[in-house]
Amino acid sequence: VVRSKLYDAGIHHVRTPLLNDVKMPALILRGGYLTNTHDARVIADPAYRQQLAASLALAVTNYRRAVGAAQKPPNTPPAPK
Repeated sequence: VVRSKLYDAGIHHVRTPLLNDVKMPALILRGGYLTNTHDARVIADPAYRQQLAASLALAVTNYRRAVGAAQKPPNTPPAPK
C-alpha cells in the first residue's frame, strides 16, 4: 500500500558502478536533482524531506516484514521539553 504522495519512478534493474562491489542487497534512492530548478525547490522544503524519510522508513519496515527479518525497535530520541 502506497501512502505517500511522492513521485514514484518505479523499480528499475540497473547495473551501476556504485553498487558493483556491494555484497548484500542495496538500493539507490533518488529524491530529485539539485541541477533541476523544480526539483531543487521541492528538495529545499523540509516537509518534503521529512515525507521522503518517512516513506523510506516505511518501505524498509515493509521489506523486512515481507522477508521475515527480525525487526529491532526504532531508536527514537526523547521529545524536547
